[in-house]
Amino acid sequence: MHVLIIDGLGILFRSFFARPEMKNDNDVYIGGVSGFLNKIFELLKSKPTYIGIACDTGSKTWRHDISIDYKSNRAKTPAELVPQFNLLYEMCEVAEITTIKREGFEADDIIASCAKNYASQDIQVHIVSGDKDLLQLVNEKVSVIDPFTRMIFNKENVQKKWGIFPNQIVDMLSLTGDSADNIMGVPNIGIKTAVSWLQKYNTLDSIVKNIENLKPPARKLALQKNLASAYDAKSLVLLDDNVPIPELNLLKCNINYENLRKFCTKHQLWNKELFQNEL
Repeated sequence: MHVLIIDGLGILFRSFFARPEMKNDNDVYIGGVSGFLNKIFELLKSKPTYIGIACDTGSKTWRHDISIDYKSNRAKTPAELVPQFNLLYEMCEVAEITTIKREGFEADDIIASCAKNYASQDIQVHIVSGDKDLLQLVNEKVSVIDPFTRMIFNKENVQKKWGIFPNQIVDMLSLTGDSADNIMGVPNIGIKTAVSWLQKYNTLDSIVKNIENLKPPARKLALQKNLASAYDAKSLVLLDDNVPIPELNLLKCNINYENLRKFCTKHQLWNKELFQNEL
C-alpha cells in the first residue's frame, strides 16, 4: 500500500510553462491542467491506495510573519494560468480526488504533515514534487518523485544528488539560502561549501561550534558575520509537520473515471489514448 501526496500547484505551474499557449476551441487556456492530468495518469499506474492533492491558498502564511521579503521576488502569476486554478480544483472534485488546503500554511507544510502522519501508520508515502525543500522529508517510509524527470528520491538518491543526507537538506539551505523563495542564507556560501562543511560537521549547530576551524577563511568570515541570517533562513526552510490534515481513509483512491471523462470532453482535455485502459 502507498499514498500519493501531490504538490498540486507546483505541478500545475510546471505543466503550464511547458505549454503556455495551449487553448481549447473556446479560447480557454488549458495547458497547465492538461499537463497535470497527464502526470496524474502516469502516477496512477503505480496503483496507489490513497491519493491527495496539497495546494496553497494564495494567502500569506506564518513565514511572512518571520520575513516580509519571503517570496517577494516571485513574478506575478501569468493571466493565462490564473483561471486554470479553479479548473484544476473542479477536475479534482468531479474525479473525487481529495484536495487539501489550509489557511496560513503552504502546500509544503501540508505535505510534511501528511508524510509524518501517514508514514506513522506504516504506509509508504510518495510525495510528487520537483521542490528540493521537500527532500528534507525523505526517510525509510517517505520518498519524493519528480514527475518531470521521473527521478525517485529515496535516502540513497538524495545523497547521490546532493552529497548529504535528507536530514541535512534544511541546514544546507540555511547556509546557501534559496533564491526561489527569496531566502537570503549566508552571502557567498554556495552549495559546494555548505555540503563540504556538512559532510565534516553534520549539522549547522556543529558547524557554528567549529567556526574557527572552517575553511576557506573568506567563507568562515561570511558565516561569522551572518550567523543570524543562517538561522533566520533555517526557520523559513524547516517545514511545519503539525498542520491539521484529513484522516487517511478520506484519501482513498477511487477515481470517478466516468465523471472525469465527461469533464475532460467538455474542456477538450480528454484523450482517447490516455483513457482507454482506465475506463
